[in-house]
Amino acid sequence: MKVLATLHERLIVRSVDRDGTPRTVEFLDNDSIRPTKVQDRTWTHITYLAFWFSASGNVSNLYAASTGLTVGLSMWESIICQLGGQILAGILMALNGRAGALYRIPFPVLCRSSWGPLGALWSTFNRAVMAIVWNCVNAVQGAQCLNVLLRSIFPSMANIPNMMGSKSALTSAGMICFSIFWFINCAFLFTPIPKMRILVYIKVVAYYSATVAMLAWTLSLSGSSKHTLRSHSTIHGTEKSWMVVKFFWLGLASVATFVSNAADLQRYARRPNDVILGQVFSFPVANFYHFHHGLCDSCYQMGNDIAALLPKYLNVKRAVFICAGKQALAEISTSLWSLIDEYSPIFLSSYQIFLSAIAGILLCDYYLIRRGRLCIPELYTMNPEARYHYLRGINFRAFAVYLVSIGPSFYAFPNQLGVKAPLSIQRFYYISYPMGLLIAFLGYYLSCRCFPIVGMVRTWGWHEPREYIDDHDSTRDDATIDFDAVDISRRGSDAFDSVFAEGIKRDEDIKRAIA
Repeated sequence: MKVLATLHERLIVRSVDRDGTPRTVEFLDNDSIRPTKVQDRTWTHITYLAFWFSASGNVSNLYAASTGLTVGLSMWESIICQLGGQILAGILMALNGRAGALYRIPFPVLCRSSWGPLGALWSTFNRAVMAIVWNCVNAVQGAQCLNVLLRSIFPSMANIPNMMGSKSALTSAGMICFSIFWFINCAFLFTPIPKMRILVYIKVVAYYSATVAMLAWTLSLSGSSKHTLRSHSTIHGTEKSWMVVKFFWLGLASVATFVSNAADLQRYARRPNDVILGQVFSFPVANFYHFHHGLCDSCYQMGNDIAALLPKYLNVKRAVFICAGKQALAEISTSLWSLIDEYSPIFLSSYQIFLSAIAGILLCDYYLIRRGRLCIPELYTMNPEARYHYLRGINFRAFAVYLVSIGPSFYAFPNQLGVKAPLSIQRFYYISYPMGLLIAFLGYYLSCRCFPIVGMVRTWGWHEPREYIDDHDSTRDDATIDFDAVDISRRGSDAFDSVFAEGIKRDEDIKRAIA
């Protein structure tokens, strides 16, 4: 028993107050999912611009760009559809990530304001499922690319006997490359996001150089690109109209996870508005050029999710390695590579119906219900008197709206995996993301108007503070910091929040002392 007690003690995540003294780790709280400290707010607008140019080029985006051609659209029609959807995605990311950019909280914590501290576990789990699959897809595709590279350098790799079977997306040589790729990926996980700026800049230069070289090489082989540039669509009428609708909204739906969890990356911004240019401009343009992707938007975001599910024992660093371990286990033990090869593009785009409802609820809660006003300390407590506690930690309004939102499109989800459905259902699926988002947005607003919640702002004013610094951040004690004349004080709309939260914290301290 002593060994188990010692092990348990070592597994508990250690957190400290702003004066450096250790503090008790709560069920919903640890330092890695607290608002980002001032010293870690290192990403500027240049960083976000560079990040999306370095993070959006991947094999999946190349697939998306060329899929429109396979159904009969011209090259320019495919490009316009893809770019239009990405522009909308960039705008939604900037809007949905605003709370993360201002209050510096991750997606799982932001969900607690609308879903409740326990209810948020469901939305977090939803996004975690997508992150796991997406991470596995990146790993397999990375292994395939690495296999091509190594075979070019070492042609003898082609002679390695294949023991994987005919249905596997990876050969035995490919599995060797997967192992190499996985270990390299794990090595980068030791780098925290605030310190990744230099790596982002290096990736931009490296990828631009490689892309220009590859473009020149392919043009030299083809001799001319005039035929492709002047090609026309081979479909017409109603069929073409529906294909345009499909690929326009698919450009948005393919990045649905980025829209939902935008707060995860925006929380590292030096200033709240530093993310706008990168999200609205750089993201769609970067996807237009198809640059590199994989580390931050899967492992690190999955790390936020896992850490929020069990914050007493897991911080983000531990969680990202659990994510990497799940990735390897899934690839090796469940033959997921064969599923990835056949179904992953379909699954990733079809899962939009679940994520669109989550995004709609978050947007409505922050902009219409809260008017930009969040009491951050109450997002980390299970105290029944806290405004985000709802009924036993769950906001059943959000769950009801979620079910209503995914209902109209749910039939289309199994259809994308092979289940037969009428043509009308198939076509309704094309617009399932905007429909799900709008239904969730309006439904949540109406539910809160009919059944008001604690903390709902009933005026049309805007109540965001200009800046936010967490109570546990030592920078709050630094009277000289001015953020270049940006106001960091708690004034006006959140003055009451601070007093109310301090009362809750004092009550909890008394209860722990008595226990």
